[in-house]
Amino acid sequence: MRLNYDYYQMSNLSQPDSQRGGELTFNAGPMNLDGIFLAGEENSENYIFVDQQNLLNESNKEEPDHILDGYEFIVDRILYIGRSFYSNDIGTDIASVLALLRTHEGLEQNLALSLKLLNTLNERARRLSPSQPGDSNGIIDLQRDIQRHAERILSKANDRKIKLGEALEFHHFHSDYLSWTLWTSSMQKIVTGNDFAYGLEEIEGIIKRHQKIKAEMEDRASTCLAFKQFGQRLLDSRNYASGDIVHLLGNITQAQKDLEEAWETRRNSLCLWREILRSENQPDSDDGLLALVHTKSPSPTKTMAWLPLTSLALVLAVAWAGISKNEDLECMFLGYPDLEYDGFDRTEVLSEKNFNKTIFAEDSKSVVFFNDVEEDDSELDQYECFLQLSAQIMTKRGYNFYTVNTTKEQKLRRQEEVEKGEDTIHVYKDGYKIEYNGVRDPETFVSWLMDIPDDPVTIINDEHDLEEFEDLDDECVRIIGYFEPGSVALKEFEEAAEDFMGEIEFFAVVTSKWARKVGLKRVGEVQMRRPFEEDPLFAPTSADTEEEFEEWVEKHREPVMAKLTLDNYFNVWRDPEEEEKMILAFVDEETREGRAMKKLLDKIADENSEHAGTLEIVLIDPDEFPLMVDVWEDMFGIDIEEGPQIGLVDISEREGIWFDISQVNLDDPKKHSDSNFEALQSWIDQILSGSISLDDDDDDNEPEPPAPPPPTKGKRSKKEL
Repeated sequence: MRLNYDYYQMSNLSQPDSQRGGELTFNAGPMNLDGIFLAGEENSENYIFVDQQNLLNESNKEEPDHILDGYEFIVDRILYIGRSFYSNDIGTDIASVLALLRTHEGLEQNLALSLKLLNTLNERARRLSPSQPGDSNGIIDLQRDIQRHAERILSKANDRKIKLGEALEFHHFHSDYLSWTLWTSSMQKIVTGNDFAYGLEEIEGIIKRHQKIKAEMEDRASTCLAFKQFGQRLLDSRNYASGDIVHLLGNITQAQKDLEEAWETRRNSLCLWREILRSENQPDSDDGLLALVHTKSPSPTKTMAWLPLTSLALVLAVAWAGISKNEDLECMFLGYPDLEYDGFDRTEVLSEKNFNKTIFAEDSKSVVFFNDVEEDDSELDQYECFLQLSAQIMTKRGYNFYTVNTTKEQKLRRQEEVEKGEDTIHVYKDGYKIEYNGVRDPETFVSWLMDIPDDPVTIINDEHDLEEFEDLDDECVRIIGYFEPGSVALKEFEEAAEDFMGEIEFFAVVTSKWARKVGLKRVGEVQMRRPFEEDPLFAPTSADTEEEFEEWVEKHREPVMAKLTLDNYFNVWRDPEEEEKMILAFVDEETREGRAMKKLLDKIADENSEHAGTLEIVLIDPDEFPLMVDVWEDMFGIDIEEGPQIGLVDISEREGIWFDISQVNLDDPKKHSDSNFEALQSWIDQILSGSISLDDDDDDNEPEPPAPPPPTKGKRSKKEL
């Protein structure tokens, strides 16, 4: 058999695929590739020769046809391998470049095996030459052509290996660049913070912390120098990405310069502020900042020469606000003798003109109190103290405090979905709006504010996350879903969770291990766990968009029983919807009767889960609200301290119909478990059917007043504590 292959196929390697004359095949016909590729994967670049020995044995006969078959095999292998060396793919990151290098090393090994086989065939062809000179001349010409193209492919292999090495170095350089810019960005936020102090001890502490930042910057300087030297070495070696490297080095130099200037500006501002506070503590000092500036320098311009105008303006603004104290406002932190209100006003009034640009500024964290309290209102001082005491703690942690008068700012009230006449607090952080529903107490509010999660969804990845999820059992409504990491459904789930921050806790798992631990069986499964109910609710399998998740959560979010806490007070203690029946259950869980009643109510809540949205049981532990016990007893005419009390109530009308506790035996609850449940369930059934109703107490002879207009749907009003 004579090998009649097309030389164009080999010389055509250097052209793009779209311009080549055809596939790299031989006119001698298709080869039998059985045994040449592992697992028969002909398109795999990571092939390994497994049948070379058989081929050598066949060509060992030293007959022309058998030797030509061997050369045909070699040409096919070399061409196949050579195509990969002409690829322009050099990866997009460190991982992809390393994968390409591993593939390249495998190809080089296979090319070396092919060349070794070529040498073996050349030796056998040399032994054939004396006996068959006619055939040997054609073989010699063939050997030269194969050798020439093999050398070209070896050259391309070497060039590609160098290019991949350069790509790996560049991506290491780019990775270091990203790490450095991330650090400088975070340091910029810290250095340019606005946590000005209102006392000498505080400002000294801030200055010390600021000096520590300088020490960290100096420690990082050596890292930055090494990074620049790495970049220069790449430039000296004429790396293919030299243009990008020059640009990135320029960015780093500028970022380092900006950070140092920001640190210096901040230090000057802090030092000036310390001087202002010192002057305020000197009885014989001139009052006012301008007097201080003149005493520091014969000419104010000399002071401004070392302090940038923008920083001076900032200090002036803060100083002017700090010097003016609330002389008439007397507030105190109850129970904390070493903690005193310093008298500084830290709140600002917002209007429609400046609300959006102030609240939605980048990286801002804001607390906004929406109220309709007028200046002559008796509640004004109470609200003012709550805000000022909270602000004294939280402004140091980056929060700003504002007030909005909803009577004057009607349009702004509607924009932020605040009900008319309602006093409420919104927290704006990281692009999220979170409503605070707890009591207006600084300690409760500050504790809640510090615990606000950074993300609307907690991904369960360890035992700590799992413990956090389990600890919320019976505390609040929880939503948990099982998603593929980085999936579109998970993103939609997170966006839906944003609208419920502060009210409903959202969790997710992205691995089968943690899915099993929380009771999820399939990807895409979403459950709602409501307090005091054993069985979860399952979202429809078709729900996978933000709107569908929100609709499902909104429809089922109301549990049958919820426990009143300091954090959810105004979300639970409120007028029920028109068709909703509210039952208050005062249960001291530290007493024997209280524990028995609590277990009975747990069973009632679980058995009546289908009545969620119609039946609402509010569980109240009097020990958690000792100051309210007398108020509730006077409001409903009951004795809470005597034992458990359960009643159908109307909060606004301050009236209720109370269950006869003597119908249940709480001394031996195990023995009377069934009869206790039947008695309480029968009473609840009568409430649901309308047989027991607060309307029954109305005077039948009294003329009925005109029917009030139907209540508006949407967010329900809160009752003040």
